[in-house]
Amino acid sequence: MKDSIIQLDDTWISVRHTDVLPDRSSILFIHGLGESGLSFIESFDANDLKNYNLIVPDLAGYGRSTSAFNADYSFSAQVDRLSRLIDRFGLQKLFIVGHSMGGDIATLLAQQTEDKILGLINIEGDLTPYDVFISNLATEAAERGEFLKWFKDEFRQTIVYEQWAEKRESCRRYYASLWFCKPEAFLSNAKEIYEQSKSAENEIENKLGARFREIKMKKLFCWGEESLAQETRDYIQQKQTEIPNQRFAGAGHWVMIDKGEVFYSLIGEFCSMKE
Repeated sequence: MKDSIIQLDDTWISVRHTDVLPDRSSILFIHGLGESGLSFIESFDANDLKNYNLIVPDLAGYGRSTSAFNADYSFSAQVDRLSRLIDRFGLQKLFIVGHSMGGDIATLLAQQTEDKILGLINIEGDLTPYDVFISNLATEAAERGEFLKWFKDEFRQTIVYEQWAEKRESCRRYYASLWFCKPEAFLSNAKEIYEQSKSAENEIENKLGARFREIKMKKLFCWGEESLAQETRDYIQQKQTEIPNQRFAGAGHWVMIDKGEVFYSLIGEFCSMKE
């Protein structure tokens, strides 16, 4: 694994990656809200991915990357930076894997750069409003004028560290990433998730779910059986012809950590299969 710092305007993006060989297909991993590339660190040791270029950036405002140029953390700005990162590395035959918010961003990126994308894997991105929990709390705290206090004390310390971290390694790693996350990036993206998660009238899916469902390329939605709301499970069951999906027994929200060996084996199989 190598570490590079890529300058995009006045934003410096930290990227973990393998040697990028032009004759190989590539996999770009996009982390979730408050997360960093640490959430995909096992990918570099996965035997099923040895023949792929692996690109694992920290989004602007997250992990080891700097704050965003002009303080723009919007999904469109994050997608633009990732698109430029793809060009910097010269990636052509590309698969995208996004977790949670990263699944939302991956969906938008796939739509924008469809000519270069061979497939899309969405790990518990926001398909319905029923799984948008953290973003709702962050937005409500901001409306009360208490976001920073909520972020540091109630969310990071009480919810993640005291309630979640004891149960799963994935949550302990999430706690570590939260210390490097810029609160302003977290809030900006949480607010956008909150807005995008609103359903159309008489529809269970939200705007992001509709975008993912409408994508025609090879795709897969991955989810942990101990995570998704029942309403979302019912939705993907009803739409399974449009939303092919894979359940992971014993996994929570961080499928790629909770069931890493099985998950990365599936990724290798997905990327090696022809349409």
